[in-house]
Amino acid sequence: MTATTQPLRLVLPIDRTSAIEEAVAYATAIARPGDEMLFLSAIDLGGINPVVMPKSVSVNELRARVKADAEQEMNLITAGVIGPDDVTIRTLVEDGSPAEIIIKNAPNAETSLIIMPSHGRGAIGRLTYGSVADRVARTSHAPVLLIRFAKEGTTLPEKPIQRLVVPLDGSTRSEKSLPTAIALAKRLAVPIQLVAVSEVERMAAIYGATLSAAAYGELSDEAETELMKSLESVADRVAAEGVPVKLQVLSGAVAAAIESVTEPGDVIVMTSHGRGGMRRLILGSVAEQLGRTASVPVLLVPSM
Repeated sequence: MTATTQPLRLVLPIDRTSAIEEAVAYATAIARPGDEMLFLSAIDLGGINPVVMPKSVSVNELRARVKADAEQEMNLITAGVIGPDDVTIRTLVEDGSPAEIIIKNAPNAETSLIIMPSHGRGAIGRLTYGSVADRVARTSHAPVLLIRFAKEGTTLPEKPIQRLVVPLDGSTRSEKSLPTAIALAKRLAVPIQLVAVSEVERMAAIYGATLSAAAYGELSDEAETELMKSLESVADRVAAEGVPVKLQVLSGAVAAAIESVTEPGDVIVMTSHGRGGMRRLILGSVAEQLGRTASVPVLLVPSM
């Protein structure tokens, strides 16, 4: 994703039962003049069983009817969508695997962003994290913004994105989310909160009774100092881009610690995969867990 140099395509996969209000709200907040909002529906027409078809209708005719019905339904779903001025709104129904169609229409990280539910209640797209959304998040070359459906009666903040929370673990791979975070922060004029999680409690559990209180305190201080130095180095780079930045070292279970500092209006931005280790965020599992449970959207950035 670039800050201003190229138009951005916002790909919004939907199905007939998905609520689109949340996705539209975030797309509208991100979109700028010259961008495109693409509402996408993928229908697997290859699965039509000719045995159950009326004899008077050919396979091609039935496929055409199914696609026409899907296109009409898509137009009804998006009829009330009003995008920002000078933003193109387009709809597209394609035949094929939903994940493959979504990825194909968001070809790269510089000009594409996918906005989709982290789980769904649907038939056509089956936009569940364990299937389509999971595959898209793992294989897409474009960032994927995963949004949980809001509870009934819940209203989004007037400004849906007010801060970006960026978890880091000191590895080069985790920092691959930074260019996207910085570009988005510039685009929206919002600050970045850098966070790192100390895993000292996990180390203490491994050492057990052999770790004295004094040794635990020393270990904890050393870990926090190392993480803070790492965050300060990154913060200098973010500030050099003109983006307001704060930093914080957390402790506890990684995903829970990250979520504990979020609030309405936040978006978590992190790489979709990482490396494991005693003092490293296990980013793959953390990203998946936050995609399932976080109360705020999670923007997963490919680390490939």
